[in-house]
Amino acid sequence: MPRRWRDPHGRTRRELEPYCSEFLATYIDAEGKLEGTNLEWFRELRTATRHTITAAGGITTDEEISALDTLGIHAALGMAIYRKVFPECFS
Repeated sequence: MPRRWRDPHGRTRRELEPYCSEFLATYIDAEGKLEGTNLEWFRELRTATRHTITAAGGITTDEEISALDTLGIHAALGMAIYRKVFPECFS
């Protein structure tokens, strides 16, 4: 499991899980860079919980969205929408 999965008070995912219905997980090393995300990080995260996960941080291609979907993970796009990386969304 990614080591940094803690809330600001140091509680782990396992401690928080009973109080959550899903998780928004951001791969901060790629956030806003439009250079792609770390799919392996999200694969590892998927094995850590059965809760719904929404992935964010560096998601830039259809292939990444498809790979996340195959893992049962939703994708949140930020800078990719702002910078119109997916022009078909703006026609």
